[in-house]
Amino acid sequence: MRLERDRYIGGHAVAAILGLHPHTTAGDVYAALALGSNEDISDKPAVKRGRIIEPALLTYVEDEQGRELKRDWFVLDDGIPFFGGTVDGADDTGLVEVTTFNSNSRHLWGANGTADAATHKWIQSQWYMGITGKQRADVVALCVDTDELLHYPCPAIEDAIVEMREAAEMFWWDHIIAKKPPDPTQWGKAHLDGMTHMLDAIYSKEEADKVDPTPELIEAARQYKAAHEALKVWESEKKSAANRIKANLADAGRSQWDGGRVQWTSHKLKAATDWQAVAETMQDELGIDLGTYQEIVQRRTKERFAKRTLRVYLTKKKESDDDGTTDSGRDDEAQRPEGSL
Repeated sequence: MRLERDRYIGGHAVAAILGLHPHTTAGDVYAALALGSNEDISDKPAVKRGRIIEPALLTYVEDEQGRELKRDWFVLDDGIPFFGGTVDGADDTGLVEVTTFNSNSRHLWGANGTADAATHKWIQSQWYMGITGKQRADVVALCVDTDELLHYPCPAIEDAIVEMREAAEMFWWDHIIAKKPPDPTQWGKAHLDGMTHMLDAIYSKEEADKVDPTPELIEAARQYKAAHEALKVWESEKKSAANRIKANLADAGRSQWDGGRVQWTSHKLKAATDWQAVAETMQDELGIDLGTYQEIVQRRTKERFAKRTLRVYLTKKKESDDDGTTDSGRDDEAQRPEGSL
């Protein structure tokens, strides 16, 4: 039985709850779910356009990929009954989400053929993969005024799915059930603390652009530095304690007492493959020349991107000396990154 939209958190709603939907806010979600004030958008031009074009996009996917899709599949989560939504299309291969947009929104969409779909659609596809257990979603989008057709194959990012589910469940109990409207200046931002995996997945590639600093960014950088300094103290104490434990264990592997235990044991290293020897063996025993082998390796090698690393640099404010002169040099320690993630 399909529930009313105001009875569950769907794919569009979760992007808004996280503060990452371009058109909808957490306040809108609260108004719909807690107050029942669902706006009728069925006559809006963009919605009418979607009703006409999106079925054709699903047919296109079926023809191009040789798939037979179950359409408008309403799903509810097995574990959390207020998680749900309607998937555009699905089969054993995975999910399909289709949408249309105009060129004014082209900046939301990344390079064709990558997983860099518009953030809110990427979140929506992850949300539905979390509910259905599917491991892949194809997001297909048509720019209606330029006829640009975009395809984004998106694998499931399990850690990101866990983070968004936790945030959505918290929103449900803290706001929907409690009938407490979210602070429009804080919701989304307040829950970024637990969104490490999701942010790394969404913003995996950086552009060359530089943004102007906001007060929030500057304050977060200061908090980062303070936490980093405190962490260095704790790490030093942790290392000292670890060395004392090792000295007490000496050649022994473990110690145990009523209430705890420690162990200092070896672990098996991951086996390493001598690929040059493999190539030579294949040539000698199977008659496969090195050129063919290298072509196979190149064809089967997946492209990987380095994970972005956060570094924070802060400089000390200029301080006047007793004689009235000002120290304008950068502090040596401040020139180094105050830590990285």
